[in-house]
Amino acid sequence: MGGSKIHLAREAVVQALRMLDSRDRFSVVAYDEQIDVIVPSTLASSEGVRNAISQVEQLQARGSTDLGGGWLKGCEELARHLQPGHVARCLLLSDGLANHGITDRAELARHAEELRARGVTTSTIGVGADFDEVTL
Repeated sequence: MGGSKIHLAREAVVQALRMLDSRDRFSVVAYDEQIDVIVPSTLASSEGVRNAISQVEQLQARGSTDLGGGWLKGCEELARHLQPGHVARCLLLSDGLANHGITDRAELARHAEELRARGVTTSTIGVGADFDEVTL
């Protein structure tokens, strides 16, 4: 997800972080063939958001796309702090061009169903003109 795609993704994440309320909790996960928790689950305090924005602004495109692995790691971060009556939503930004890890759409859909049953939902945001809308 190099070039303008990574730039757009960084901008989208920064904007989303700025929209959080201090009562919200978030984490940031970056993924290619490697999955990194850039910001572990934390409350959206002013300092936490500033730190996250600083980390996000440094992200660079690196390699393949382990969409499933990155997404599931983000959901894992959410699951650690599930509370009844609270929204647990994973925002997945990707070009959807999964080419590493889980690439089977049916398997990704099964994971989504299982997560939904546990109270974790996912919203996807396609990045670039060629994102894979069906996978996302």
